[in-house]
Amino acid sequence: MAKSKKAYVARDPSALGRMVVVWLYLRIASSAVSLFTDLFQFQALSRFPADTPVSMTETLPGMETADLATGLSSLLLLVTLLVSGFLTLKWIYRVTMNSQTLASDLRVSPPWSIGWFFVPFANLYKPFQAISDAWAVSLSPESWRARDTPSLLRWWWGLWLVASFLDNASFRLQLRTHQVSDAMISAGLDAVSDALWIPLCLVLIRVVRRLGAQQAEMLRTTAFS
Repeated sequence: MAKSKKAYVARDPSALGRMVVVWLYLRIASSAVSLFTDLFQFQALSRFPADTPVSMTETLPGMETADLATGLSSLLLLVTLLVSGFLTLKWIYRVTMNSQTLASDLRVSPPWSIGWFFVPFANLYKPFQAISDAWAVSLSPESWRARDTPSLLRWWWGLWLVASFLDNASFRLQLRTHQVSDAMISAGLDAVSDALWIPLCLVLIRVVRRLGAQQAEMLRTTAFS
C-alpha cells in the first residue's frame, strides 16, 4: 500500500519572522563585541614570543583581562547563537511547511529542511534548496520551477558556508593549540568569522522579511481565491 503524504496546515510566518529578526540583531551585536575582544586578544598575545607555550587551563602573565573579556563575549555569543539559531530553524520549518500547502513536488520536506543541516556534505546545498523552493513558491505556486534563484539567497548561503568553515577551522585549531602562534591564528580566524557574521545576519534579516512578506501575501491570496 502506498504511503500517504502528510497533510500540512499553513501558518502565517510574520510573527515568528519578527522574533527571528530581533534575535539576529542581537546576534550582530554579540558578534561586534566578540570581534573587539578577538582583536584585543590578538594584540595581547602579540607581546609574547611566537613559541611561548600556552594551555587552555592556564593564563599567561598579563592576559587576565583579555582572557576574561574573551570568555564573557564568548558566553554572550553562545546565547545569541543558540536562540537565534533555534528560531531561524523554526522559521525555516514554517516557511517550507507553508510551501507544501501551496505547491507540490518540492525537493525538500519540512522536517528535512532542518535535518539536512546536520548531515555532512548534504548540508552544503540541501537547506539552500529548501529555502530556494519556498521563495519560488511564494511568488508563483503554479510555476515555481521556472523561477530563478535570486542573488539575495545566493549571498546568504555563500556567507553562511564561509562563516561556518571559519568557525569549524578555528574550533579545530583551538583543540590543538600549544603555543602563542597557534593562539594568534585562532584569534585571527575568530575575528574574521565574527566580522563575517555581521553581513551574514543582515542578509538573512532581509531574506526573512522578504520571504515572510511574500508568503503571507500568497497565503492570503489563496485563502480568498
